[in-house]
Amino acid sequence: MVRPRRYTTEEARQRRSQRNRQSINKNTQAENLIENEAERQANRRARNAAYQPTTNNNDLCHDLLRLGIFCKEAIDTHHWNACLAFQIHGFTIVFYLMRLRHDGIYAMYEIAILKGKLKRHKLLNEEKMSDRIAEACNAIPAEILYNFASHSKRQIIQEMANVSQEPGAFFQTDAEIAKQKEKEAKYNYTDGDAIRLNKKALDICIDSDEKYLYVADAGFRARKISLNVGHMGPVTSLAVTDKHLWTGSWDKTIKQWDLVTGDCIRTLEGHTDFVKSLLLVGNFLYSGSSDCYLRQWNMSTFECTSAKKEHTRAIESLAVTEDGKFIYSASSDCKVLKWNVDTMQVIHTLGGHDTSIYCVRVSGDDVWTASADKTVRRFNLQGVQDMKLTHSDRVKSILVAGPYIVSGSSDDNIRVWDIGSADLICTIEGHFDEVSCLGITGSTLYSGSLDESVRKWSLTKESIKEYNETREAKLKKLAAEEEEKKKKENGLTEEEERELAELMSSEDDEE
Repeated sequence: MVRPRRYTTEEARQRRSQRNRQSINKNTQAENLIENEAERQANRRARNAAYQPTTNNNDLCHDLLRLGIFCKEAIDTHHWNACLAFQIHGFTIVFYLMRLRHDGIYAMYEIAILKGKLKRHKLLNEEKMSDRIAEACNAIPAEILYNFASHSKRQIIQEMANVSQEPGAFFQTDAEIAKQKEKEAKYNYTDGDAIRLNKKALDICIDSDEKYLYVADAGFRARKISLNVGHMGPVTSLAVTDKHLWTGSWDKTIKQWDLVTGDCIRTLEGHTDFVKSLLLVGNFLYSGSSDCYLRQWNMSTFECTSAKKEHTRAIESLAVTEDGKFIYSASSDCKVLKWNVDTMQVIHTLGGHDTSIYCVRVSGDDVWTASADKTVRRFNLQGVQDMKLTHSDRVKSILVAGPYIVSGSSDDNIRVWDIGSADLICTIEGHFDEVSCLGITGSTLYSGSLDESVRKWSLTKESIKEYNETREAKLKKLAAEEEEKKKKENGLTEEEERELAELMSSEDDEE
């Protein structure tokens, strides 16, 4: 029988100390494991929080805008037909396809969505990424998707870093801004006898007779343009017959056009400044110009048979009486002259306006004028003014429409007045620039404006009532908004301010 070894006192003490140290080490290791696990869990929570999808729609829109810009640059740079892009939002990947359409517009389409948790290393693996894209977008050839997927995340981030930091750049790159400035420096519509289309030209074709140019544009139309040389300045006046159109221009000429073929038949020259008004009376064409001359042209010989200078400033408008015996000319010299067409002599002068007269119209025994002095005036055949209609701005155009006189003003509005009572019947709003010309057929009014539009309006009683109701509702809304604004600024409504003023007034009286 083997007896257990007996330890000395010193050895027993050392052995106990060793066991204690081992126990302490085990406890320390356990504590470290717990701390490490807690730290790992905290890090995991932080990472998950960092990868939470944003709820800021503004950031998402800006990110999508950047994506669209990069796709456009890729298409333009590499001359691709299309470009695939993706946007990562949390654990969702949305794929977009951008292509350049026939009308020059870059269209971006959402084509696929991948949802689910993806590990980060998978996003950086190009082959795996291209496989996932190909699976989600199997309608597109896989090689195209793979070519796009081969662009690494680092390259995309580098492109994002090229976005310009200039204020107002709206996520444009420095290269785009430089290109835009270069285009702005080239901007002109004078070189090469330019014909401005207002839409992108996509194709042109010249007919076999070499008379017309056909243009396909981005406005869903094909235009027919005569190759005959037209005016070299803005066209300011028109006169039309059954077969021909006459035009006057800032280029100081008058041209005759065939209404069927669109060809320019002839050009009349003689004025030394802008041609501003044309009028056909019988076999004669009358033209008023900024050179202050009224010219009479024979339509058989196309020669100028008379040129009279009685105005001291530009002739703005011409009108003829119903019997065709007299012509009225309105001028910037504040006068309207009445001419005898047989003798081409002035027989009467109408005065009263304070400044330029832009338009003159004759209706029966009445002569109507519109002026920059913000008034429309009516004169009888004896030249006596018997009506004055006041506006808020310059009056550029007028016409008589049955019981109404209609005026177009620089305040962008059209006004309809009752001739019998001189009352304002209604104000028609719609244009956003000066109403420069008016025309009417039946109960339909046409208005042309410097806002580059021609609009039509009904002048029936029902329509006039509707215009008034619409305007009244608009004015009420504006008044309510203004009152609300004052309330926010002062803390009091208009009624409360009035009560406060009365209260203060009564206190002053008591004192």
